[in-house]
Amino acid sequence: GSNPQLFINSSINKMEELFKSSGWSYNIVEMIPTIEGKTAIADPLVNQQITDSKRSAGREKRLAARSELNKLGVDASDRARFIKAVQSNDEDLVAMFVEAGAVDLKVKDSSGKAIGDYTTNEKIRNLVTL
Repeated sequence: GSNPQLFINSSINKMEELFKSSGWSYNIVEMIPTIEGKTAIADPLVNQQITDSKRSAGREKRLAARSELNKLGVDASDRARFIKAVQSNDEDLVAMFVEAGAVDLKVKDSSGKAIGDYTTNEKIRNLVTL
């Protein structure tokens, strides 16, 4: 019987020769199984799909957290309320504020403090430190 792997390798070698003789640039997109002796790049379409999926999931999480805060009567962009939650070590509320993403954790207020500077609690600081 014929060996499919040998056929694939032979076909790729022929295509590479054609591309090179024609002056065309090309990439071998990541394949399974890998092709011995060939450099492969990650599939850009798959990478874009993964990025888009993460972005969409992140947006859904932010909206869900904002909705949860809203149900509690809390505005997701209320920095003063966020600081109160940090100071009172309210992990759940702090986590919702972080997830909502409406308050920039890096921005310092008029006293020169970022959100994480309002706590000595390590768990809370880890939640709000990027």
